[in-house]
Amino acid sequence: MWDKILGQDDAIQSIKPAFEAGTQASSYLFIGMEGLGKIDMARAMAASLMGADKACGECQNCKHLKRESQPDFVII
Repeated sequence: MWDKILGQDDAIQSIKPAFEAGTQASSYLFIGMEGLGKIDMARAMAASLMGADKACGECQNCKHLKRESQPDFVII
């Protein structure tokens, strides 16, 4: 799922390693114009925390996140 986030290489390079190592912060705030990939980033982060495959994009959990039908992931 990380590879689906376009144009945000700097943000991914600073956030993804923390999620892979299990050292992520307790919260993140994304601000910016619509269409920059904020929700895609949140989905990838959630998939990294929820799935055994670490945001593979193909498992059932990742598919639920993409469809916004994962009950533990709410977009506010």
